[in-house]
Amino acid sequence: YVIGETADDAAEAAVIEWMATAKVSWCNLFEDRPEIVHRRDGGAAANAFYGKRVLLLGCGALGSAVAESAARAGAATLHVVDWALVKPGLLVRQRYSDEDIGWSKSWALKRRLDRVGLPCAVSHETVDLSDAALTRFTLADFDLVIDATASPNVQSLALAPKCEPQAFTQDHVGEAAAAEVAKDDGDEG
Repeated sequence: YVIGETADDAAEAAVIEWMATAKVSWCNLFEDRPEIVHRRDGGAAANAFYGKRVLLLGCGALGSAVAESAARAGAATLHVVDWALVKPGLLVRQRYSDEDIGWSKSWALKRRLDRVGLPCAVSHETVDLSDAALTRFTLADFDLVIDATASPNVQSLALAPKCEPQAFTQDHVGEAAAAEVAKDDGDEG
């Protein structure tokens, strides 16, 4: 309706009265169009994950944080592996919640990352990596292998010469983070 372009004066008066008395509310509009929304982590170290196929061994305190960072940084695929279950005592230092208790860490972490709604394709596996950790994987399927297990067995296998993708172990993330992850290995609660 355009005021002044109709011969119906009563209709125009009704529209003008409605405009004067109608309550107007504003709402927030969040843009998510690719032409105006740009990643702001282009120069950040986390950008190294962008487009990569990542194998993450260990989903504890360090692994759950690394997994989320990798997914948010634009990893193409992320395969998370851990044998342990989420237990109540882990909730204070790992990225899990009450609803995850009793589920495998790898499955709970996959579910959490899927809920974020990122384009990263997350898969999971619940296996014990203490024996022949990397022989179960085709390493050519991954650009980056990250050991967040704090397991000497897994570390020695991850650093073996046959491992072609770039591999990071707890030594690369510092003593404090490794100590935090080591707590997970003996934690029963």
